[in-house]
Amino acid sequence: MRVLFSYEQLYPPYDEGVKNLAYMIYQTLDTEHDVTLIRDIPWLPNVINSLLIAPRLVINSAFRRPVKIVYIPKGALTFSAIIKTWLASLFLGNKLVVVSVQRKVLSPKQRNIVKSITLKNVFALSSRLADELTEIGISAQVLPTGIDLSRFSPITADKTLLRSRYGLPEDKKILLHVGHIRESRNILWFGEVQKALPNIQVVIIGSTATQQDDDVRVKLESDGVVFLREAFSDISELYQAADVYCFPVTELEGAMEIPLSVLEAMAVNIPVITTRFGRLPELFDADEFYRYVDSSADIISALESGFNENCANREKLSQFTWEHTTSTLLNS
Repeated sequence: MRVLFSYEQLYPPYDEGVKNLAYMIYQTLDTEHDVTLIRDIPWLPNVINSLLIAPRLVINSAFRRPVKIVYIPKGALTFSAIIKTWLASLFLGNKLVVVSVQRKVLSPKQRNIVKSITLKNVFALSSRLADELTEIGISAQVLPTGIDLSRFSPITADKTLLRSRYGLPEDKKILLHVGHIRESRNILWFGEVQKALPNIQVVIIGSTATQQDDDVRVKLESDGVVFLREAFSDISELYQAADVYCFPVTELEGAMEIPLSVLEAMAVNIPVITTRFGRLPELFDADEFYRYVDSSADIISALESGFNENCANREKLSQFTWEHTTSTLLNS
């Protein structure tokens, strides 16, 4: 099948959630179909690239005659992205499939404008996001996401070897978080955890693809939190080196509706502590190795109570394949 695929920022390193999602969808499509990639032109300013994306989709469609056009707007479906996508859909029709990765707040005026247009074939990463889009007249359904279980697998070697490789302490339990170094990610909770539990080392792996909040990093470092900020060739080893993974985001625009880092940690088969963010409560019930929290105190309590040995988080992911994701998009 001939396919056009577009995510404007699909350039390495792929160390950020939306980039990872887009890359895995693109890579999976490319193994089975004739795929043309459309992304930002590096030497053009962002504002020009943003204006050109809809015309480029239309022009490439006219020349390449794809059966499907898969578009993941950078920054999710903001008001401007909705308008650009709608304009493109006037020319592309049902060929165009759009993926919205994150919730966005529209003003009352923007909501009224969106209600006056027709936009179909939109996929959202959670039922809540799909419902919110439907409320403003956008026909949306939930997209299943995947995880590469061959890449993210349980450790087969000694954790101390990995910790030595990455300069991590060998005499403490490691609580890991992977994501943007921003206050909106609620990572200041980790400072409270670190001060309360000095026998545990909090490690945050920050994305190199986005600008970090230096004030937040300095504050957390003063609390004892360790930061690693580089594009690792095998990020799975950092999960394997950890004892527990924690995802503390609460702000609705703070992350994708299905945080891939949580799935990656589960695939490596380590316990997960997370807020009830996005689609996670739809997919996973709380149990011994997967716990929901509402505060830093809850995180501290979960760590103090400990976890049993036989973690079973990986077993929950058998249905999470990128082939399922891409087939859903192409068969819409």
